[in-house]
Amino acid sequence: MHIPLWTSTLATVAVASALPTLPPAGTLIPSNTTFPLPGPITGDRLAIHIHDPAVAKFNGTYFLFSTHNNISIATAPALKGPWTRAGQVLMNGSVIPNQGSLDPWAPDVHNINGTFFLYYTVSTFGTRESSIGVATSRTMAPGTWTDYGAVITTGKTTPQSHGFTALSTSNALDPNLFYDPFSGNATLQWGSFFSNIWQVPMDAGLIAPRSGSPPIAFEPAAPSPVEGSFLHQAQANGWYYLFFSHGVCCGYKIKVARSESIAGPFYDKSGRSALQGGGEVIFASQGHVYGPGGQGVFTEDDGTDILYYHYVDTREGFSDFKLLGYNNITYVDGWPVLV
Repeated sequence: MHIPLWTSTLATVAVASALPTLPPAGTLIPSNTTFPLPGPITGDRLAIHIHDPAVAKFNGTYFLFSTHNNISIATAPALKGPWTRAGQVLMNGSVIPNQGSLDPWAPDVHNINGTFFLYYTVSTFGTRESSIGVATSRTMAPGTWTDYGAVITTGKTTPQSHGFTALSTSNALDPNLFYDPFSGNATLQWGSFFSNIWQVPMDAGLIAPRSGSPPIAFEPAAPSPVEGSFLHQAQANGWYYLFFSHGVCCGYKIKVARSESIAGPFYDKSGRSALQGGGEVIFASQGHVYGPGGQGVFTEDDGTDILYYHYVDTREGFSDFKLLGYNNITYVDGWPVLV
């Protein structure tokens, strides 16, 4: 994602758009590569049919957050379920003044020293009039979240920008926080279409940026369809992996690039920079799995890394509400492989 000590450039990750002409339900999607099927999932239909998932765990209970319904919350005793709807994060929508304040998107949640920080997006769809907000809770339960408003705003400067000058070309969508528990330093990644994926260092309170920086990834081919970045350091090898969603419609897929530094530069297996459209495909449409993306990484108590994401199950038909999917990650020659 981003470069020199707290200065960097991330891959541009695009905002999901409506799917154009689609094949009928039940269609199997051809693929040149065999990927594993998503892990089994059970639960309430509205709990597991989600978009832009975020997964966390507290006192043995798994929490699933997703776009729509003021950031919906579901809970389960295991990642495979059964998932039950539990409520919402922002009961009355976001406090950020934006046309999209009643429909926050793309949650990203982290446990930082006993406090859960949930970053989210509000946006006027199709424009750069967007903000990334943050809310906190000690338990993640509905009704316990405090909304602090905007961390970063693009398209205009508002009081909720916390004094940070809005970037002139990026779109404040799809937030992801990376926190280093050893140094206490944190960076915020974001971006979707428009210009690049970006990264900034955060202040000690994790509710405002400390400075600006250049992007860390970019797809030069129009319409620069990159979004949903997620930065993860693997305990198994120490590499920093930048996962991101790439493409539109049936070409939507999950890519990854890696770096020895939080701030990049990030490269794929062939040595191509993420700033030049590089990225290794690790999951794509195949069989009944269509358009996987919106990914993140959850690390289990035993150290196992799990990639979670949303996708369309063509056996059910095509819908804006995707299905939660997940696969364990193994590392082969320093590269993540889904199993």
